[in-house]
Amino acid sequence: QTGSRLPKSSAHSRARAMAPLLRASAAVAALLVAPTSALERPNRALFQGKDKCMKTLWPDVVDHCVANVGYHGSCQARIGKFQAKYGGSCDAYCSSFGFQCTYGLEVSADAPAAGCGDAASESYFQCSERRPSAEAVCTCTDSSDTFLWLGAKKLCGAGRALVDASGADGGGSAAAVGAGAVAAIPPPKGLVSASTCEEFCTMQGLTCTASEEPTAPGSCVAASVAASQRCDGRFDAERGGLCRCSGSFDRTGSYRWPDRLETCAAGSVLVAGAVLKEMGGTCERYCSGLRKRVAGFEHLHYSCYAACPAQKLGCAAFRESGALQAQAESSTNAISAVPVSDCHTDMAGMDAVCSCSFLDL
Repeated sequence: QTGSRLPKSSAHSRARAMAPLLRASAAVAALLVAPTSALERPNRALFQGKDKCMKTLWPDVVDHCVANVGYHGSCQARIGKFQAKYGGSCDAYCSSFGFQCTYGLEVSADAPAAGCGDAASESYFQCSERRPSAEAVCTCTDSSDTFLWLGAKKLCGAGRALVDASGADGGGSAAAVGAGAVAAIPPPKGLVSASTCEEFCTMQGLTCTASEEPTAPGSCVAASVAASQRCDGRFDAERGGLCRCSGSFDRTGSYRWPDRLETCAAGSVLVAGAVLKEMGGTCERYCSGLRKRVAGFEHLHYSCYAACPAQKLGCAAFRESGALQAQAESSTNAISAVPVSDCHTDMAGMDAVCSCSFLDL
């Protein structure tokens, strides 16, 4: 054999090994071309109307650009005092209230006094770049997805929330809950209200980094540094507590999925073979069976996108499968070792790592 052509036997084994992945890709493609109404409505209900950007907390805003954005929309605003107060940097601006910058847009000298307009591609600049301009458009994101946190009384900025020991009210609009905060989502049915910041952050699948005492009931202002307490300290009965949580919020809610032995990664869990057998033996049946069974995520329609036999390795099999798959792209010898199965493969009573997701809005 010469050139890059593989031996016929190697080509056949590669094709057999890749077949499950190709079928999974075809399934995803079928979902993507399905009618919009059939796909988006069930999942959209969970996120619709949520103030993802929390723009009531953004300082020095000349124009909000878009009053409210979608699930994946950009959080963008036209900012004043850009050079004088923030050194001409969107990085400095976004970080001033706990968000992260994604990019900036220049505002031309002849731009209208208000509005964000349609920026030309040459007006884009990187977050770390500095522009000697009085105004600029900054795009900022909250990596903690604070707008999706459940059980808070108020959201006090990126990664920070006011929690009421007597239970979250979650009602009203951003204006109704007062300046410096936005309306939050009440705790889902089946989940008890938190009494400590450690409990509250754990409810979000995050880690507590700070617990503070507010100056007054309903306030997002911390009383003092001295009033800070341990994450496992109980809230004041009258004022509640201010919780800071860190980590990457798992939008699939896999940290709450039932019948899991272990959470391997966001959207991927280890499931016992006996459980799979009762549900039809496949990861696809497990994922689709999550509908209305995940507290706080009842609206989501889940589907399987990957399955991995645990082979008595637990979550380690899932992590190794990724490394082996990377090898498989460059070596035909590694192909047969990749422990990846089709979502519809019957695991025959064996433990497996099931990866489930929902169609993004």
